[in-house]
Amino acid sequence: MLAMNDNAVFLTDRGVSIASKPA
Repeated sequence: MLAMNDNAVFLTDRGVSIASKPA
C-alpha cells in the first residue's frame, strides 16, 4: 500500500502521519 502513494496512503491511514513521518 505504501508503494504507490506513500503520502496519500499515510494521510488516509493515520490521518496526518506525514507530519510525523521521517520520510
